[in-house]
Amino acid sequence: MSSWKQWMGVGLCMAMVPWTASAASCTRHIYNNSNQPWTFEAQTDQGNVHFSGAVCDGQTNGSCKVPPNTTLAIQYTFSQNDSQGYWIITDHTGAAKKFGYTGQVGACPSIGHNGNTGGVAVNDPANGDLHAWNGAW
Repeated sequence: MSSWKQWMGVGLCMAMVPWTASAASCTRHIYNNSNQPWTFEAQTDQGNVHFSGAVCDGQTNGSCKVPPNTTLAIQYTFSQNDSQGYWIITDHTGAAKKFGYTGQVGACPSIGHNGNTGGVAVNDPANGDLHAWNGAW
């Protein structure tokens, strides 16, 4: 078999693997349905968070100031099969809260919390999503 056919076969096999440690990612969203801007920053331990959309397009880990009534996509990436870190979320008054997140390849990270999270709901509507619904904490 010629070398290009061998490489083609390797490429096809790799394309059929849905989650690989180096290319694994999960797309979720930040929804700011409030009447004030919110700032989102990821401090990562493993993997990164990439922002895409009308604001912060191409940024990695933030800080991203999301205007009112704006939705943008975020992509969690994985390192050594894990994605973990902290979200630091700041309202327009400068008040901030910190939420840890963690996940493994094959599922989007879940954001940890202890009940009511205030002006930003986490894991809403799905794990890894952030939903600002009020103008401040």
